[in-house]
Amino acid sequence: MFGRNFKIFSSLMMSTQRQQANTQEPNRLLQDLCEQLKGGTAKLLEKNGQIQVEYLDSANQTVDISQCCRIVAPKTNPKDAIESCLAVINFIKKKRSPGGVLLDRTKMMLAYFNENEIRCWADLEGCNHFPYLYMFKQENGKIKIHYEILDKAVTISNIIDNHMFKIRDDQVMLRHFSLYVLQGLLEASSIMHSKGWLHDDLHEENAMLQAKPDAELKVRVLDFGRAKKLNEKKVIVKDIHEIIRMFTSVYVTERFHNTTDLKTNWEEKLQAQAEVQQLSDENKEELLALVKFSLDVQLTEEEIELKKLVDRKLKDSSVESPGIMQEIYKLIFPEYILEGIDSVDGNSDYFSYMDVLKVGQYF
Repeated sequence: MFGRNFKIFSSLMMSTQRQQANTQEPNRLLQDLCEQLKGGTAKLLEKNGQIQVEYLDSANQTVDISQCCRIVAPKTNPKDAIESCLAVINFIKKKRSPGGVLLDRTKMMLAYFNENEIRCWADLEGCNHFPYLYMFKQENGKIKIHYEILDKAVTISNIIDNHMFKIRDDQVMLRHFSLYVLQGLLEASSIMHSKGWLHDDLHEENAMLQAKPDAELKVRVLDFGRAKKLNEKKVIVKDIHEIIRMFTSVYVTERFHNTTDLKTNWEEKLQAQAEVQQLSDENKEELLALVKFSLDVQLTEEEIELKKLVDRKLKDSSVESPGIMQEIYKLIFPEYILEGIDSVDGNSDYFSYMDVLKVGQYF
């Protein structure tokens, strides 16, 4: 016989502000619920627009509904709380009736909620190459994500379009800055890959350069909406190819149409652009050698060797041209020099919405 129906509220989430005393209780409730769903002693239903739990043979079942609709800050194992929360969100996303049928995908941009976005972001906690995730919760059928807004930061695309013409006047500065961007992207990607994640959507709008104290520039990578778990062989080819495309775009304005264009035409196009940009023979040969080396990178171990190579080149360049990053900083962020470097701050809070109950979009 079916037991009593228990209403499950949809806001079962986590917060960065620590709750006191009984924060373990809602986490325990979610874990118990997940175990019973897996064991077949309970199932989720939708009735009258509400998500409910129906227990089988529930004479001895008790549920403390006072702990529902809580935002939890787990003290020990946040992954359990995240997985419990995502299980409920996934059920809501799958079971709600559609409001329409999309027949032509070319007429609408879709942004479906990817549970791996939260899993990946949480795994990157404490890594300052990425914005900090503060909280996520389900609110009125949408996922609300609170995260660090990157204050005083510009995209790589913006730098290419609006600032590189100033840097290109100096060949030493051009080489150093291009290597600096490449190093920052490799540092970020190697951290992600070491955590078992492939970004899968690296491009010039998803990478930013942020002004930090003491005239430091920091490469920050964002948007994990297409993040994927690495396979057993840890193949990272797609991320590496996209990093090369950004690097050549910064260095010699060659964006390449796609990764196929890169793999097929890299040498011919880079030779031509190196001539247009009037690179020295030494810098041209270095560029071609770096891209060739990068195209052979497939696994995380090879990525580490590539990063070491770029690290050495950048270190040597810094020794040969001390203070060069301060000059680049002034060219890209002159307004922050005028304000005073001490005013640079990147710890603000920001949030965005993602609809998971219908054709998704950010709000």
